[in-house]
Formats: sequence, C-alpha cells, structure tokens
Amino acid sequence: NRLVLTCLAEGSWPLEFKWLHNDTEVTAFSSEYKYVIPSLQRSDAGFYQCVVRNRMGALLQRKSEVQVAYMGNFLDADERKTVSQGQAAVLNFPHISSYPRPQVTWFRDGHKIIPNSRIAITLKNQLVILAATAADAGSYYVQAVNERNGENKTSPFIFLSVTSAGTFPSSATVAPTIVIPPVNTSVVAGSNEAILECIANGRPTEKLSVAWKRNGVQVTSGVSSFGRRLAIANPTSADIGMYVCEAQLKDTSVEPERAKAFLFILEPPYFTTEPESRIVAEVEKTVDILCQAMGVPLPILVWYKDAVPVHKLSNPRYKALVNGSLQIEQLQPEDSGIFQCVAKNEVSEILSYTFLDVTNIAPTFIQPPVDTTVTEGMTAVLRCEVSGAPK
Repeated sequence: NRLVLTCLAEGSWPLEFKWLHNDTEVTAFSSEYKYVIPSLQRSDAGFYQCVVRNRMGALLQRKSEVQVAYMGNFLDADERKTVSQGQAAVLNFPHISSYPRPQVTWFRDGHKIIPNSRIAITLKNQLVILAATAADAGSYYVQAVNERNGENKTSPFIFLSVTSAGTFPSSATVAPTIVIPPVNTSVVAGSNEAILECIANGRPTEKLSVAWKRNGVQVTSGVSSFGRRLAIANPTSADIGMYVCEAQLKDTSVEPERAKAFLFILEPPYFTTEPESRIVAEVEKTVDILCQAMGVPLPILVWYKDAVPVHKLSNPRYKALVNGSLQIEQLQPEDSGIFQCVAKNEVSEILSYTFLDVTNIAPTFIQPPVDTTVTEGMTAVLRCEVSGAPK
C-alpha cells in the first residue's frame, strides 16, 4: 500500500519540515510537509515524527505509529513430543512471524480441536492435554490466519507419543500440578479487561478444580474456561494486587497446588506543571523552565532545544534539575529558541514547549561624567558608569 504522512504546523513563513523514523532522520529540511512511502514494506513499520522549523526555532511533533501487516512462514520441520500417561502434554505453538498476532486453530489428524474440561488452548496458543492417555497420541498441527491481510499458513506436524507408566495403574490418582502458571500482568488504565490464566493437571480430571483468590477471598466474577481464566473487566487501581490460583482434587486428601501473579495497572504520563508558552529573560540572568509529570511507571523527562536533545548540546550552562525543570545560567542571545519537555514511560509520551526569548538591555548611565576642575600637575579622575546587557 501507499502511505502519505502529513505534518500540519502553524507559524511565520517560511516553514521547513523534516521527518524521523524511529528517531533516525529520513529526510532533510525542506518546504515539503508530506512524507510519502510508495509501497509499504515490513521495515517501514515503526514511529514517525515530523520536525518543523522557522526563524524562531524548531519543534518536534508527536510521534505517529505505522503498523504493517505481514506474515512469515513456519519452520519446515516436524516436531516430536513424548509424555507419560497421566501427565499433561503441552504442545507449544510453532513460531511464526506475524503482525498482528494470528488467529490460531489446532487440529489433530485433520479434525479441529475444541477446548473442553480436559483440553485447553492458552493465551499464547499452546495446546494443553490434561491427564494424557494412549488415545491422545497422534499428529497435531495448527492453522494460523492473519486477519488483517488474509494470509493463511499451516504448520508442520507435531507428533505426540504417550508412553505407559509401567506398573502405575492408568486410573491411579495424580496429584494436582500447575503446568501453565499465571504470570505477572500489566495493563493500561482504561483497558477493557485484564486476563490471568492458570492451567492445572491432575487425575481424575473430573475432580480437578481451579479457583482464584485475592487477599484470601475467593474470586468468582469473571472466572471462565473451567476456572482456568480470570477476566477482570475495566481494571482500575483498586484491582492492583496479588492473585492466587489454587488447584485441587475435590473430595480427596491430596494437598492443593498454588501459584500467584501480580496485576499492575499502568497509566500514561500527564503533566502536573508545564512551561509557560513564552518566557522573556534578560541576557546574563538565570532562568528555570518548569516541567513536571506523573504516570505509572513514573515518566522520565527529556529536554530538547530546537528539536535537539539538550544533553547532546553539551552546554555546561544547561542543567536538568532533580524536580524536572531545566535551568539555564548566564543567558546568552543564542539561547533563544524553542524548548520542549518530553515526558515518556512505557505507555506513551507527551510533549510541551515554550519559546525562550533572551533580550538585550540597552545601555544606560548610572553615573555620567561631570565637569571637573583640578590643579595643574595633579591627577584628574573622570568617572562614568553604565549598565546594560551584554556588558
């Protein structure tokens, strides 16, 4: 597909534009405000950013993400897996490069596999067969569909063998074990849901139960897929905490198995203090440009002058303060320009800017010279004091 990115800006003409791709320049400054990719390739995915400048300075635009749908190929090699009777068979989803993540369907001997009380498909598209028996042996494969570009790929076979447990009876009780434990999960505030997953093995499977607890209290809302998944709808900071998955065989004295995971709620950055839109300061003075932001995790602040990171300017008069502000000492006329504060964390980034106008001070007489009379041969002292900047 053809892609056209447009940079909209206001300001005194002439305006010049350039484009960055993943923080690397892809064009030089020119009057062209559009960036055109005639035929999108996978390598074109990433973040694009426009820089606009005029005689006042240069300004960074917010980044725009470009996503390119694609699908690679499965490795052309069959796999083999062997498990003992009564144990869980976990068949990993064969690797394939794809954006977005493909929709996956598992098959056995040409028949679609439907999850049930003994068969699960994980969030990572693994196939889990609980309390495997000889009847589970066979050839398995997956079909992956990229719903964005319509590509469809079929994986090589995964051959599953189930070995006998020897003298161990096939009906013997197998203590519960958690084969797919829940993992620490982070979701952005405002998300539709957060999903925790816990898959346990045990025999007899009809007595196997999985329950969820938080702060010692059982959670029942949002539990599905035979207790294997806990969906927390519209999670907020009140849902942050440790969740415990507990697997047990009902009506037996077998000790339950437990695993736990922590749910984090991330928040995009937001400014609590922003710089004034315009700051006028005198030459040789010191100025603090204020900027503070909050978010989860706490955002880092990066300062730019005319679209160049301040730390790359290596100017000893520029100091980033602990409170996030930028301090400029001994102001000089060349310090005039556009300063931007960028607050970023793993969720997103935001920008705020100010124009710093460093002004000269016209000279004025503090003590003008005065008429003086001295005796011949003596020293004459004429005094004249002025103020102004630069001195």
